[in-house]
Amino acid sequence: MFKFILLNCIHTFKGERTISGIYNLIQGKRSSQTLQDARIYQLDRYFGIYPSLKKEKLEKAIDELVTEENVRLNSEQYPEILIAGEKYLSNSYILDNNYFAGMEYHRNIFIFEKRLRLLVQTITQSHMKDFSFIPIEDDVTIQLWVKKVYRQQDASKLIDSLYLELSQLLESICTKEAELFVGRLTGGGLIGGTREQLALHHKLNKENVDLMITHTLFYIFHSVKKDLNAYPVLAYCLEGLAQGELITSSAKQTYQWFNRGYTLQQISYKRNLKMSTIQDHIVEISLVMPSFSIDLFISDIAQEEIMNTIEHLETKKLKRLFEALDGKFNYFQLRLVLTRSNFIRKGGEDYVQTSSS
Repeated sequence: MFKFILLNCIHTFKGERTISGIYNLIQGKRSSQTLQDARIYQLDRYFGIYPSLKKEKLEKAIDELVTEENVRLNSEQYPEILIAGEKYLSNSYILDNNYFAGMEYHRNIFIFEKRLRLLVQTITQSHMKDFSFIPIEDDVTIQLWVKKVYRQQDASKLIDSLYLELSQLLESICTKEAELFVGRLTGGGLIGGTREQLALHHKLNKENVDLMITHTLFYIFHSVKKDLNAYPVLAYCLEGLAQGELITSSAKQTYQWFNRGYTLQQISYKRNLKMSTIQDHIVEISLVMPSFSIDLFISDIAQEEIMNTIEHLETKKLKRLFEALDGKFNYFQLRLVLTRSNFIRKGGEDYVQTSSS
């Protein structure tokens, strides 16, 4: 799975982003550049799905792809996919069963995992009359949440329902992913394996184990969210987990000043920040808010000209666009138009809450 995700990113970036760009995307770096890459290249599903990924592991994996002739490094040392890599992508099982949704839920998915694992442990140990077990999660907020659910529900019904719900869902996915997911669970007198132990047992590298378990969690999360009534116990684990807020706190402050009628120059002065930083914030706002108008910064006619150039050159690389347009538009304007080039508005809702709190 790790190999698939890397090749998918490399294929979609078309040799226009560095290895660091791929790492920042998967690891979930909350910067304007990374958010922009995720959006305009439509790779937002992978944003933040692997926050614990070590950069040296990714670099080693890229080196292996080069050795296998799935990928080559171009003159700028940016990775580009080769025919063998494209063939690998087209034959992968995950191609038609990709449940990652990192941009929306990368934070929530790990809370969901903690709740679910501790709930499984609690109800199974309690079923065995073992009330003195050591919880596998030391997060107090997770422990309090599980205690609340346990006290409010019939324990015997919880254990039966949760078993049926998980069994039904896990029967519908890749056997290896289901085995890894179950292998992590602790309860009923059994101790779940560490990810390193599971990697050794299943003869996989740790990155694949991590990603396959996370992918299963996304699958369960989506399935439950789609039909809460069909999975009543798992639905508890989604309680209060709305779409995450993507905008950084600094960009939000800029947006609030902008909404009060201040120019970018005035905001730069008031916030004691460089103009380039304020422009980064505006790009970030445009990325996560489909209702935000960029017309104040670039005319409709200019936007159309840039969009036509993007389509003609089939590139989203700023330098190429800047040169092709003879420097008529600055990089800030080009970035703003790029935020609109592939923006998909999902469910008719913005991706950010902008009210002050």
